[in-house]
Amino acid sequence: MEIDQAAPAADAPIAANAPKLGKRVRKKTQAVYKVESPQKEKKKDSSVVPGTGSELGSIDNVAYQIEKHKADELNTLHRFLYGATGTKQDRKKRIRQFSGFQTKETDKKTQWLNTQVIAQLKKLAELLDVQVEGKKDKNGYAKALITFGLKPAKSNVPSIKEVKAAEKEKKAKAAARKKAAAEKRKAAAGKKSAGNAKKRKASSGKKRAPARKKKLSAAELATVKAARGSRYFHAQAVKVEVKEGNPDASKPELLKIIKEQYNGLTDAAKETFQTLADKDQTRYDDALEALEEESESEEESESEEDEEEDDDDDGSEYEEEDDDEPPNKKKRAEPEEESSDEEPLEPGTFPTDKQITKCVRKIVRTADLEVMTKKTVRADAAKILGVNLDEKKALIKEVITETIDAMN
Repeated sequence: MEIDQAAPAADAPIAANAPKLGKRVRKKTQAVYKVESPQKEKKKDSSVVPGTGSELGSIDNVAYQIEKHKADELNTLHRFLYGATGTKQDRKKRIRQFSGFQTKETDKKTQWLNTQVIAQLKKLAELLDVQVEGKKDKNGYAKALITFGLKPAKSNVPSIKEVKAAEKEKKAKAAARKKAAAEKRKAAAGKKSAGNAKKRKASSGKKRAPARKKKLSAAELATVKAARGSRYFHAQAVKVEVKEGNPDASKPELLKIIKEQYNGLTDAAKETFQTLADKDQTRYDDALEALEEESESEEESESEEDEEEDDDDDGSEYEEEDDDEPPNKKKRAEPEEESSDEEPLEPGTFPTDKQITKCVRKIVRTADLEVMTKKTVRADAAKILGVNLDEKKALIKEVITETIDAMN
């Protein structure tokens, strides 16, 4: 390998007379135009200056409104309190921490409120639970909001959470009462159905008329004192006080005052009187149930008496066999005369089912079964009792079938 003698070695020393290389000089550029960068708006101090009132987060109704609304819906409120909309992340937190602005800010806040429409002022008053006294115009709302903003405080309005909780509890109690009443009716219907099934099973060997439930008459219902509502118990509690406070008021005026007092009560206050009303309703329901059971027992006793009479009559319809006649032939009993001990009907009164049943049985037992019809039996019974029995067709048909079956 040949080495180029002309090229100096890399580590060869530099000659003393060799020219020195200087630093490169950069040419200056001449600006054609100057661009000024826009100055960013300085952010305001995010610290919350404590005021002289209560923090909004400690006022129940305001805290409820803050929790209920989204951060984007509270821009205007934050602007009113702090003069800026603030960031979405800190908006709710800063609103809860607000406890009043400085007195020197009053004029500035008032001017800003006057630029808003009245709908926006109403919304601010609703969020802050501010009650406007006097005329409800822009000036009235602005004055009330400034007064509240200087020293926030709880209003006299009941807590929204408590009101809603009371309403929810009231609805739950009403639903529970309704459910209990439905279950009670269902149980009564099941009990009645089971009783009817038992009676049908017991009467399978011997046909009998099913027991009919006796409806309570107006006279029977009148024996039970009607249930009273919560307004009645409230009136009983305050009537003496209202009378003393309004000695010259008439009775209708006193009732109106008591009514207005009741309407002004909170749900929690009304609950006391509603509890008394619920107890009285339970008393009324139990009394009606006892009266119905008593009526059913009386009707069952009457039905059993009718069945015993049927048993007594089964063997008395035929005379003893005559020795001269064929053994399979029997004489029909002589028609029974109208019993003198039967209670005569009073003029203008309609016979009872028991009276109609006895009359139809006598007619069937003495009638020629080959030509007898239900229509002729009903006509004969109507003639004897002196009333039109068209509305008792079902009863008469049942008694005819029952009597014929007993005769056979």
